[in-house]
Amino acid sequence: MSRCFVLLMALLILPVSVQAQDTPPDGHIIEGLEHPESVAKGPDGDTFYASNIGAKLAPTAKDGDGSIARLSADGSVETAQFLPASDEATLHAPKGTVVMDGRLYTADIDRVVGFSLENRTQIADIGLADKGVSFLNDIAVMERQTLLVSASNQGTIYRVDLEAGTATALDVEIPGVNGLAYSSADGVLYAVNFGGEQGGQLWTLTLDESGAVEGSTSRTLLEGGRLDGIVLRPNDTILISDWGVAADASPTRALHRVEDGGTGSVTTIALSDWKGPADFTCAQGRGCWIPDLPASAVEVVRPAERMK
Repeated sequence: MSRCFVLLMALLILPVSVQAQDTPPDGHIIEGLEHPESVAKGPDGDTFYASNIGAKLAPTAKDGDGSIARLSADGSVETAQFLPASDEATLHAPKGTVVMDGRLYTADIDRVVGFSLENRTQIADIGLADKGVSFLNDIAVMERQTLLVSASNQGTIYRVDLEAGTATALDVEIPGVNGLAYSSADGVLYAVNFGGEQGGQLWTLTLDESGAVEGSTSRTLLEGGRLDGIVLRPNDTILISDWGVAADASPTRALHRVEDGGTGSVTTIALSDWKGPADFTCAQGRGCWIPDLPASAVEVVRPAERMK
């Protein structure tokens, strides 16, 4: 009798437990955002942070209406304006965003701004305007106190020392540089560029410990393409979001999967009903959370399911 009772209780509890672990299905859309450009996963893997350019799609306007939203793992907006949490800090048009050691850093036009996720206070504001920067775009972690940030208006990538509050340009020029992803295990920085005559390229840069470029190669994935976000995945694969070719009246938005560390075959997943897939993140078991910037939404995409 006791064994039957235990079995019955287990059957009753099981559906609740499974439901608690549910994550959004492929194609789930998160609305209620304001032109999100980037999504970063939180330190616990159960929360995500989306950078909002603002109610108006004005990526270079210092209008103070930018924000960071906190998203729940179930695919809902937990807090529409998680950051800044007070009038003591201001964001204008935040784009690329990363989370590291309980801190969030975002690229906001011509500066890198950092916040503590625990108390939601601003902890860093590193300006690059004096270097001629007017369109910081993506951001990647190189090591604990070092970030890499792309300046699209210059075709330059900067190494930002958080402790010293300084930024140094890497010795490489990538016209329209946008998305960045760094492999600490290999000392390799991957970069893609957006639009123009040389757009649609995947760059592989080998860096030494000081951030100096030891070697670089480039590969054209789509002539004139508008490549945006880039994420490193298991088994040496790379995912890249693509706005399509600007000159095409009906550009095909897509997600590219590149094998063998960027040198292998390319599988393309069309996102035909999208407007602009921007800087995204992927989490084990949670899928890829991709902002559709012009549509003011984030969509959960499960690439493996779409490639079946």
